Amino acid sequence: MRSYAFLFILSIADCLQLRDKNRDVEEHETVSITCTYDPAYHDYIKYWCKGYYRISCSIVQSTATKSTDHVNVKDSDGEFTISISSVKEDDAGWYWCGIERANLLDIMDYMHLTVSKARKATLKKINHQPAKIIFPLVVSLLILLAVVAHLIMKRRKRQKTEADRNPDQAKQIRNVSKKFTTLPSYPEEDGITYASVVHHPSKLATPRQGGKPDTQFPVSTEYSAILHK
Repeated sequence: MRSYAFLFILSIADCLQLRDKNRDVEEHETVSITCTYDPAYHDYIKYWCKGYYRISCSIVQSTATKSTDHVNVKDSDGEFTISISSVKEDDAGWYWCGIERANLLDIMDYMHLTVSKARKATLKKINHQPAKIIFPLVVSLLILLAVVAHLIMKRRKRQKTEADRNPDQAKQIRNVSKKFTTLPSYPEEDGITYASVVHHPSKLATPRQGGKPDTQFPVSTEYSAILHK
Protein backbone atom coordinates (compact mmCIF):
# COMPACT_ATOMS: atom_id res chain seq x y z
CA MET A 1 0.00 0.00 0.00
CA ARG A 2 2.82 2.39 0.87
CA SER A 3 4.52 1.69 -2.46
CA TYR A 4 1.34 2.66 -4.34
CA ALA A 5 1.05 5.90 -2.40
CA PHE A 6 4.72 6.68 -3.12
CA LEU A 7 4.23 6.07 -6.83
CA PHE A 8 1.11 8.26 -6.80
CA ILE A 9 3.07 11.14 -5.27
CA LEU A 10 5.83 10.74 -7.85
CA SER A 11 3.30 10.78 -10.69
CA ILE A 12 1.83 14.03 -9.36
CA ALA A 13 5.30 15.54 -8.99
CA ASP A 14 6.07 14.72 -12.62
CA CYS A 15 3.09 16.82 -13.70
CA LEU A 16 4.93 20.01 -12.57
CA GLN A 17 8.66 20.65 -12.37
CA LEU A 18 10.90 23.62 -11.76
CA ARG A 19 13.96 23.54 -13.99
CA ASP A 20 16.23 25.37 -11.53
CA LYS A 21 16.07 24.49 -7.85
CA ASN A 22 18.53 27.21 -6.90
CA ARG A 23 19.04 30.61 -8.49
CA ASP A 24 21.60 33.22 -7.49
CA VAL A 25 21.10 36.74 -8.85
CA GLU A 26 22.31 40.24 -8.05
CA GLU A 27 20.23 43.21 -6.99
CA HIS A 28 18.52 45.24 -9.75
CA GLU A 29 18.73 42.34 -12.21
CA THR A 30 15.77 40.61 -13.87
CA VAL A 31 15.32 36.90 -13.29
CA SER A 32 13.02 34.48 -15.16
CA ILE A 33 11.92 31.16 -13.66
CA THR A 34 10.11 28.49 -15.71
CA CYS A 35 7.81 25.75 -14.43
CA THR A 36 6.96 22.98 -16.88
CA TYR A 37 3.68 21.12 -16.48
CA ASP A 38 1.56 18.48 -18.16
CA PRO A 39 -0.50 20.07 -21.00
CA ALA A 40 -3.57 18.41 -19.50
CA TYR A 41 -3.49 21.19 -16.85
CA HIS A 42 -3.44 24.02 -19.37
CA ASP A 43 -6.78 25.48 -18.25
CA TYR A 44 -5.96 25.27 -14.53
CA ILE A 45 -4.89 28.31 -12.48
CA LYS A 46 -1.15 28.48 -11.86
CA TYR A 47 0.38 30.51 -9.06
CA TRP A 48 3.71 31.61 -7.61
CA CYS A 49 3.93 31.73 -3.82
CA LYS A 50 6.65 32.49 -1.29
CA GLY A 51 7.34 30.59 1.93
CA TYR A 52 9.23 27.64 3.35
CA TYR A 53 6.15 25.42 3.81
CA ARG A 54 3.87 24.67 0.90
CA ILE A 55 0.69 24.75 2.98
CA SER A 56 1.40 28.24 4.36
CA CYS A 57 3.18 30.03 1.54
CA SER A 58 1.84 33.44 0.46
CA ILE A 59 0.73 33.79 -3.17
CA VAL A 60 2.76 36.50 -4.91
CA GLN A 61 1.18 36.27 -8.35
CA SER A 62 -1.12 33.96 -10.31
CA THR A 63 -2.70 33.59 -13.71
CA ALA A 64 -6.04 34.61 -12.16
CA THR A 65 -4.77 38.11 -11.28
CA LYS A 66 -3.19 40.91 -13.26
CA SER A 67 0.60 40.98 -13.36
CA THR A 68 2.53 43.86 -11.81
CA ASP A 69 5.64 45.75 -12.93
CA HIS A 70 7.70 43.83 -10.38
CA VAL A 71 6.35 40.29 -10.88
CA ASN A 72 4.96 39.14 -14.21
CA VAL A 73 3.60 35.66 -15.01
CA LYS A 74 2.94 34.03 -18.37
CA ASP A 75 1.27 30.71 -19.12
CA SER A 76 1.61 29.08 -22.55
CA ASP A 77 2.37 25.72 -24.18
CA GLY A 78 2.98 23.73 -20.98
CA GLU A 79 5.25 26.37 -19.44
CA PHE A 80 4.47 28.71 -16.58
CA THR A 81 7.06 31.52 -16.55
CA ILE A 82 7.66 33.96 -13.70
CA SER A 83 9.69 37.14 -14.33
CA ILE A 84 10.91 39.32 -11.45
CA SER A 85 12.15 42.74 -12.50
CA SER A 86 14.68 44.81 -10.56
CA VAL A 87 15.29 42.15 -7.93
CA LYS A 88 15.63 43.34 -4.32
CA GLU A 89 17.04 41.73 -1.19
CA ASP A 90 13.50 41.15 0.08
CA ASP A 91 12.85 38.89 -2.93
CA ALA A 92 15.25 36.26 -1.62
CA GLY A 93 13.77 33.10 -0.10
CA TRP A 94 11.88 29.89 -0.82
CA TYR A 95 9.26 29.82 -3.56
CA TRP A 96 6.66 27.37 -4.82
CA CYS A 97 5.22 26.97 -8.29
CA GLY A 98 1.72 25.48 -8.07
CA ILE A 99 -1.31 24.32 -10.01
CA GLU A 100 -4.61 24.90 -8.26
CA ARG A 101 -7.01 21.95 -8.18
CA ALA A 102 -10.47 22.19 -6.67
CA ASN A 103 -11.14 19.67 -3.88
CA LEU A 104 -7.75 18.08 -4.50
CA LEU A 105 -4.20 18.62 -3.32
CA ASP A 106 -2.46 21.27 -5.39
CA ILE A 107 0.45 20.18 -7.54
CA MET A 108 3.55 22.12 -6.39
CA ASP A 109 7.30 22.26 -6.77
CA TYR A 110 9.83 24.41 -4.93
CA MET A 111 13.04 26.39 -5.51
CA HIS A 112 15.28 28.83 -3.61
CA LEU A 113 16.24 32.31 -4.78
CA THR A 114 19.38 33.99 -3.45
CA VAL A 115 19.89 37.73 -3.95
CA SER A 116 23.39 39.14 -3.53
CA LYS A 117 24.65 42.70 -3.39
CA ALA A 118 25.20 44.37 -6.72
CA ARG A 119 28.78 44.90 -7.77
CA LYS A 120 30.14 48.45 -8.06
CA ALA A 121 30.09 48.33 -11.85
CA THR A 122 26.38 47.48 -11.81
CA LEU A 123 25.58 50.25 -9.32
CA LYS A 124 27.59 52.74 -11.35
CA LYS A 125 25.66 51.79 -14.47
CA ILE A 126 22.32 52.25 -12.69
CA ASN A 127 23.32 55.61 -11.22
CA HIS A 128 24.36 56.90 -14.65
CA GLN A 129 21.07 56.02 -16.32
CA PRO A 130 19.24 59.20 -15.15
CA ALA A 131 22.17 61.30 -16.44
CA LYS A 132 21.73 59.80 -19.91
CA ILE A 133 18.16 61.05 -19.92
CA ILE A 134 18.71 64.46 -18.30
CA PHE A 135 21.79 65.49 -20.31
CA PRO A 136 20.03 65.59 -23.74
CA LEU A 137 17.15 67.57 -22.19
CA VAL A 138 19.55 70.15 -20.74
CA VAL A 139 21.39 70.50 -24.06
CA SER A 140 18.10 70.94 -25.94
CA LEU A 141 16.98 73.61 -23.46
CA LEU A 142 20.27 75.52 -23.80
CA ILE A 143 20.00 75.45 -27.60
CA LEU A 144 16.43 76.76 -27.41
CA LEU A 145 17.47 79.60 -25.09
CA ALA A 146 20.35 80.50 -27.41
CA VAL A 147 18.02 80.69 -30.40
CA VAL A 148 15.54 82.90 -28.51
CA ALA A 149 18.32 85.21 -27.32
CA HIS A 150 19.69 85.47 -30.87
CA LEU A 151 16.25 86.43 -32.25
CA ILE A 152 15.79 89.08 -29.54
CA MET A 153 19.22 90.63 -30.19
CA LYS A 154 18.60 90.60 -33.93
CA ARG A 155 15.26 92.37 -33.50
CA ARG A 156 16.77 95.04 -31.20
CA LYS A 157 19.60 95.62 -33.65
CA ARG A 158 17.14 96.08 -36.51
CA GLN A 159 15.11 98.58 -34.47
CA LYS A 160 18.25 100.50 -33.57
CA THR A 161 19.32 100.63 -37.23
CA GLU A 162 15.93 102.00 -38.28
CA ALA A 163 16.10 104.63 -35.54
CA ASP A 164 19.61 105.71 -36.63
CA ARG A 165 18.40 106.25 -40.20
CA ASN A 166 15.59 108.67 -39.19
CA PRO A 167 16.52 110.08 -35.75
CA ASP A 168 14.26 113.16 -36.01
CA GLN A 169 11.19 111.19 -37.04
CA ALA A 170 11.75 108.56 -34.31
CA LYS A 171 12.05 111.25 -31.68
CA GLN A 172 8.92 113.03 -32.88
CA ILE A 173 6.94 109.76 -32.89
CA ARG A 174 7.94 109.03 -29.29
CA ASN A 175 7.59 112.50 -27.77
CA VAL A 176 5.26 114.70 -29.85
CA SER A 177 1.57 114.56 -28.98
CA LYS A 178 -1.34 116.09 -30.73
CA LYS A 179 -1.55 119.82 -30.17
CA PHE A 180 -4.17 122.34 -31.07
CA THR A 181 -3.31 126.03 -31.37
CA THR A 182 -6.10 128.59 -31.28
CA LEU A 183 -5.23 131.81 -32.97
CA PRO A 184 -6.59 135.05 -31.50
CA SER A 185 -9.98 136.05 -32.93
CA TYR A 186 -10.24 139.18 -34.96
CA PRO A 187 -12.25 141.98 -33.38
CA GLU A 188 -15.90 142.23 -34.25
CA GLU A 189 -16.52 144.15 -37.38
CA ASP A 190 -20.09 145.18 -38.19
CA GLY A 191 -21.46 142.15 -36.27
CA ILE A 192 -19.00 139.66 -37.83
CA THR A 193 -16.55 137.59 -35.68
CA TYR A 194 -13.56 135.72 -37.15
CA ALA A 195 -11.83 132.72 -35.45
CA SER A 196 -9.11 130.23 -36.56
CA VAL A 197 -7.83 126.91 -35.15
CA VAL A 198 -4.59 125.19 -36.29
CA HIS A 199 -4.19 121.39 -35.78
CA HIS A 200 -0.65 119.92 -35.48
CA PRO A 201 -0.67 116.08 -35.90
CA SER A 202 1.72 113.82 -33.96
CA LYS A 203 3.54 112.63 -37.09
CA LEU A 204 5.19 115.46 -39.01
CA ALA A 205 6.24 115.42 -42.61
CA THR A 206 9.87 114.66 -43.32
CA PRO A 207 11.71 115.31 -46.57
CA ARG A 208 12.42 112.36 -48.81
CA GLN A 209 15.51 111.82 -50.89
CA GLY A 210 15.56 114.42 -53.68
CA GLY A 211 14.18 117.20 -51.51
CA LYS A 212 10.45 116.42 -52.03
CA PRO A 213 8.40 116.31 -48.83
CA ASP A 214 6.38 113.28 -47.82
CA THR A 215 2.75 114.44 -47.98
CA GLN A 216 1.33 111.35 -46.34
CA PHE A 217 1.16 113.21 -43.00
CA PRO A 218 0.48 116.98 -43.42
CA VAL A 219 2.37 119.41 -41.28
CA SER A 220 -0.75 121.19 -40.05
CA THR A 221 -4.42 121.84 -40.77
CA GLU A 222 -6.10 125.21 -40.26
CA TYR A 223 -9.80 125.54 -39.45
CA SER A 224 -11.58 128.91 -39.76
CA ALA A 225 -14.99 130.03 -38.55
CA ILE A 226 -17.03 133.20 -39.21
CA LEU A 227 -19.85 134.17 -36.89
CA HIS A 228 -22.39 136.79 -37.99
CA LYS A 229 -24.71 138.29 -35.44
